[in-house]
Amino acid sequence: MIMKKITIPSGTKYLSDIMNELPLNCLFDKGKVGCGGTTLALTNGKPYVIAVPFIPLIESKASQNSNVLGVTGDTSSLEIKKYLKEAETPKIMVTYDSLPKVIKYINPLDYSLLVDEYHLLFTQYSFRGDSAIKELLKCYSSFKEYCFMTATVLETEFILEELLILPIVVAEWEDVREVTVNSVQCIGSVSQTVIYLIRMFLENTIDGNAYIFVNSVDFIKEMVKECNLNDDNARAIWGRSNKKVTGLVRGSSNDSPKKINLLTSTCFECVDFYDEDGKIYIVSDGKKAHTLTDISTSFQQIAGRIRNTKHWNHINHIFSTTRYFSKISYTEYKSEVEKSILENKKNIIEYNSLSDSGREKMNVEANTSYITKVNNNFVFDSNKVKIDLYNFKVTKSLYSLRVNISNELVSKGFKVVEHILNIQNEVRVIEKEKTFKETVEQLKNLDEGDSEYDLISVYSLDTPLHRAAFDKYPFLEKILSDKINGFNIIEEYKYHIGNLKKRHIKLLPISLEMKIFKLIIQTGKVPLGGFVSASDAKSMFASIYKDLGIKKTALGSHLKMFFETKSHTQRVKGESTSGYIVKTTKILFEKEIS
Repeated sequence: MIMKKITIPSGTKYLSDIMNELPLNCLFDKGKVGCGGTTLALTNGKPYVIAVPFIPLIESKASQNSNVLGVTGDTSSLEIKKYLKEAETPKIMVTYDSLPKVIKYINPLDYSLLVDEYHLLFTQYSFRGDSAIKELLKCYSSFKEYCFMTATVLETEFILEELLILPIVVAEWEDVREVTVNSVQCIGSVSQTVIYLIRMFLENTIDGNAYIFVNSVDFIKEMVKECNLNDDNARAIWGRSNKKVTGLVRGSSNDSPKKINLLTSTCFECVDFYDEDGKIYIVSDGKKAHTLTDISTSFQQIAGRIRNTKHWNHINHIFSTTRYFSKISYTEYKSEVEKSILENKKNIIEYNSLSDSGREKMNVEANTSYITKVNNNFVFDSNKVKIDLYNFKVTKSLYSLRVNISNELVSKGFKVVEHILNIQNEVRVIEKEKTFKETVEQLKNLDEGDSEYDLISVYSLDTPLHRAAFDKYPFLEKILSDKINGFNIIEEYKYHIGNLKKRHIKLLPISLEMKIFKLIIQTGKVPLGGFVSASDAKSMFASIYKDLGIKKTALGSHLKMFFETKSHTQRVKGESTSGYIVKTTKILFEKEIS
């Protein structure tokens, strides 16, 4: 393939700073996300049709550009005709699926076409290939000019056959910001790790807002249930075609940020979020094939999703090993595929020799075959071969070895944080099933010079074992910083986590009011957006006042000193019960938390 390079000088923020229009009739690697490629098409003087993969991207750009018509399956022909009649320079954004719908009302020879995030034409081919993507590949050349753009160009061997004839234009930026990827591998349950993470954010043990990218609505539903998430403390965005119920109202990128933001692949590409306190977490569960995240594409996209975050230079990857791991090499697998190709072509001859009714009954599964049915005839689909090889390569390079993860990331401009110990030790301490007592005893053995960890400084609190323990039990670091009495204190409290947390809070150098607030949060009995009975609130304050030595009569109404509340009566266990709906924390305490 022909390749041309464009150098983007240091200090350039957007493509529009150095060019008036996109490169034409080519595959355009724009070099990095957030550089204004789509905006260039939306703001120049040409009529444009911009085809994108997901509706939220249309919503996001249309909200920022009043001259844009967004076309989806719900857009009526009257809306399209009215816009075309009134617009001086039409700018139409459309999903891949709805491009044929727009073509009915325009002369393509009068329009430029931008196919945005074109790498998704490939990665989604396996389940959209027979409709939207094939239609797009048929009609793009009917436009006056066209550009297939992405920040994540695939290797040449994985470019769709229909696009191999196009030259590649690559934008090489002289300054690309460095993003550190903190990776956590779980040999146990990915779900338990994320549940723990969410609770840390809700309890304000971790500051900021969590943006959790995971390609599974079922996973989101599980998090909502296990963490008692609601529409006040959480937002979830998933594809409109997915009718599953998560327990949350389907959100939008234009909504206000929430403490927990759960986002599926509909938000991986180009959807813009604005949240200075946003922190990015990418979740890939190797035991669930549809949650596998491809580092060569999604990482680079997701890293740029929160435009104004002060935490832009760190993203976090929580993952597990894939059930598809095998010791066969890519070359060996490719050889096996070649054999399958011959078998598939032989089968095509046999299938097409069947009667019309026989061919109608014949069903060929896309994930086991490289055969496609077109007008009741079977044909070989070389793009399915590419998808198969790509999936194997991604799975192999992502989830087999730590070093492969690093190599994949580094090749895409990311820096990976490496750990001191080998990965087996790192994984073993991250697993969440270990009890608190077992964790403490493990740290104690380490401090006493357990030979299994002879590479670690005996007195260091910054080993992978300690870091994992402190992530799970934040109060533990303060206790163990007392190298003489730390373990004795834990034994004195009989390994009781609740009482140790209370002790930790009582010793903090903060106001008495803040100590009360932290103890309230620790109880877990005051869910934001939830109901708390007056009697339960009174009992809770009585216990807290006793722990802090406060001589004060406890009242349920004391909730109002710490939270915005609304008096409410509801039935609890069949009885009418007075209490409060807890709306949010008081501004005073929100500031202290941050």
